[in-house]
Amino acid sequence: MRPECRRVGDMARGSSFAAIAALVVAIASGMHAPVWAAESAEQAASPPGASELPGLEAFVDGVIDGYMQKDKIAGVEVAIVRNGELLLLKGYGIDAVEPVQRVDPTRSLFRIGSISKTFTWLALLQLAERGQLELTDPVNQHLPDELDIPDEGFEEPIRIIDLMNHTAGFEDSIQHLFRAEGSPLLPLSQHLQKYRPHRVREPGRLMAYSNYGSALAGAIVASVSGMPFEDYIERNILEPLGMTSTTFRESYPPAPDLPAPMSEELARRRAENIEWRQGAWQAIAHEHIVSMAPAGSAVSTAADMARYMIALLDPEVMAGAGVLRADTVMRLREPTFQSAPGMPAVHHGFFNLPLGTTRPVGFDNLSHNGATLHFTSLMTVIPDLTVAPVFEEPGEGEDTATDALMAQQEGLVSGGTLGIFVTTNSSLGMRLAMQLPEHLLTRYFAGAGRGARSAAVDDRAPLQQYVGQYRSARRSYTKLEKILSLASLPISVSPEGELVAAILGEPARFVPIGEDLVRQTNGDVTLAFLRDEDGRITHVVTPGGAMARIGFFQSLPWLILILVAGLITSVGIVIGALLSRHRAPPSSVWEVRSRWVMIVMAVVWLAALALLAVWAISFAGPDGIDRFIYTYPDGLLKVALGVLLVAVGLTLLSIGTLVPAWRTPGWSLFRRVRHSLAIVILLALVLTLMQWNLVGFRYF
Repeated sequence: MRPECRRVGDMARGSSFAAIAALVVAIASGMHAPVWAAESAEQAASPPGASELPGLEAFVDGVIDGYMQKDKIAGVEVAIVRNGELLLLKGYGIDAVEPVQRVDPTRSLFRIGSISKTFTWLALLQLAERGQLELTDPVNQHLPDELDIPDEGFEEPIRIIDLMNHTAGFEDSIQHLFRAEGSPLLPLSQHLQKYRPHRVREPGRLMAYSNYGSALAGAIVASVSGMPFEDYIERNILEPLGMTSTTFRESYPPAPDLPAPMSEELARRRAENIEWRQGAWQAIAHEHIVSMAPAGSAVSTAADMARYMIALLDPEVMAGAGVLRADTVMRLREPTFQSAPGMPAVHHGFFNLPLGTTRPVGFDNLSHNGATLHFTSLMTVIPDLTVAPVFEEPGEGEDTATDALMAQQEGLVSGGTLGIFVTTNSSLGMRLAMQLPEHLLTRYFAGAGRGARSAAVDDRAPLQQYVGQYRSARRSYTKLEKILSLASLPISVSPEGELVAAILGEPARFVPIGEDLVRQTNGDVTLAFLRDEDGRITHVVTPGGAMARIGFFQSLPWLILILVAGLITSVGIVIGALLSRHRAPPSSVWEVRSRWVMIVMAVVWLAALALLAVWAISFAGPDGIDRFIYTYPDGLLKVALGVLLVAVGLTLLSIGTLVPAWRTPGWSLFRRVRHSLAIVILLALVLTLMQWNLVGFRYF
């Protein structure tokens, strides 16, 4: 589960062959069911502050209905709070298929994914406030011995604040984050011990989102408090805030080692995973996140999340509930990590997201999004909606434009606080979740558009130095899952001299605003470029984290090229052997052996590549992502990797045929070059597959 760029369950929608095939089918279009809107009793009478935003309900209705129809979203809940008051609480669509049941924002329990992490961060702040830990403490100081993190050659220990900032330096993994309903489950501590990822960089250097790090933070809460994580969150955060419809517990038969499941009453209120498939809404079986609960297992209602946002925005409310002191809430808003100068900071695990992606909005915020396999959510709280001054003084001839801007903003609301929560129970709901705040802010608040006038650097020639391919630092480095990170971000320069990058899905243009810093021309996204000691560009920092610059031989085009070359080479060897059956017999023993080594090697390569292709294609279809997550690594993959290992061994054996091929008389130069080139191509394929951890059984 991650904040900005969505993978499956915040991780799994990567770029594997299987993921690509499944995603293509999942986006298939179809007719949408009628959209029902349900108001809660809390919202039946217009709240006192609603008149401040005239037409709010009708406007939100129109926006949400449009996205539901276009993106095939079954159900939506939304809550909007301002200055401590509830402005809008509403449900749309359905939360169950058979029988059909309408969404109720006070009762329908939607999964909030990684927004769960924000409760984990509050728990750590509570323990720090009580003197039971310091956020700068090494994590091993507060973990049980079996969960101690080895140094793995790194000098600096991982601190608690590194877990909150996602700067611990862990590699990423999708393994066993989600478990199919009814499958065996592990308690948090056992899961963290069994599926520990490797450390791949010094802590505190780069932000790379980590579900494991967040779950580890939950283990610290449990260890320091002396009670199970779920119990701690209920007693110290949820109950004091009156969030009686929010829980980290899941529904399963009671088990000795697992947390107590959610109550039957709450289980009956769970919204279903619902997707539009084969012309109708279909309910998809629930997945479990119980083994990584602190990272994303919570369910909630929009009504409860409204209470949560009000408390986050008003330190006195949080203090009055006995959750955190007012000064601690203010401390929560302080930046704790900034990837590069000029970039939005992380604030104790909350993100300052770019709320304007197609037009500038410009408000600082404390936000978190979340996604499971089917639910998508966003919570954003803006502590200060005061209009910011224009960044640059109007130059000669700009008075008219400034007057027009002021006239456009006249009558719009300024100042105060705002909280927006939106959640959906369909996998394609993230676009709605991420863009609803932009629609609201640009319609109602005078700060909208302030980022459009930020001063830009005139000299755009240096932009060429940033051109290249960049791959997310949030990926696996040591396991076969590395292949899920095939996709990369291309950055180019337009004919007009602007940087072009598809950071949030659609290509956007950027202009320089400082040294190694660029800003979106029609939105809030800022990018920063990092250099090594020699001044070479090594990373681009995006709202979703750091991305490393890669060369051609690490890219997807190279992988495709060498796979095609290996396939053609293997086919060519087999065809050549068939055509030479009736030629003169071989002149030496080595020639016979060489011929058979090459033939068997080619056949085994074809078998290995065919098995890998069949394995990838087996996940085509709308439920391919779920099946991939639940079954990885399945039997077919293991067979394919075994055959591939034999192909690699035969390729290494074929190197021994090169010397006699060039020393023995009777071979033409063309035949010698052809023989050598085939071995070189297949060796290059071996090295490439080793780079992607495909050689061997590296899935644990």
